Amino acid sequence: MAHIIINTNEWKRKSAYEMYNTYTDPLFNITSVIEVTELRQYALANKLPFSQCLFYHSLAVCNEIEEFRIRIRNGEVVMYDVVHGGSTVPNPDGTFGFNYFDFVPGESLQDFVKYFTTRGSATPPEDETKPLTARNTGPKERYDLIRHTVIPWTSFTSVKHPRSGQEHDCIPKVAFGRFYEDGLGRIMMPVTVEAHHGLMDGLHASLYINELEKQVSGQAHSSSQF
Repeated sequence: MAHIIINTNEWKRKSAYEMYNTYTDPLFNITSVIEVTELRQYALANKLPFSQCLFYHSLAVCNEIEEFRIRIRNGEVVMYDVVHGGSTVPNPDGTFGFNYFDFVPGESLQDFVKYFTTRGSATPPEDETKPLTARNTGPKERYDLIRHTVIPWTSFTSVKHPRSGQEHDCIPKVAFGRFYEDGLGRIMMPVTVEAHHGLMDGLHASLYINELEKQVSGQAHSSSQF
């Protein structure tokens, strides 16, 4: 978890950070709709899990935007060299746990999917009728994550995440909704970003959304990384 400590006295976000960090609720949320036609077709043609392909591109984009790698940890503002994946995992009994795994910068989409299960902390039980349960609650002390969730049952227009009121709420959260055809032959999907306003602005969340759409539409067929 290599990182640097940001000197907030010399930080360009000093005033915004100091203001929003006093708020009871400093988090903001942006929801948009992106086209995922090419990525969906690519995943089907290559028999790859669509959600894992999305996860790959999302983490690649997050690692390219500095603001997505900045956290508040033990009262200090730090920026990680690399941020990794956190995702909800459905259990056979209808509940869910969490999976955490390392993202390798420069890795191809194919290798990301290939090692997705073996790198994760949530190994499915031998008996698939048993839930993953507490072993998937994940390492709560980690801050070098981008939390993801998929809501495949509905194409939402907004999402509200639970909040602990603790420093861990500074970790950005991304949610993907159910994709659908828009009547023009395009596959569209809602995506939402929640983040701490002291660490990033709507500009940075929008950069993520726009770059993610660019990646899944223009480069989904490529085996190269972001």
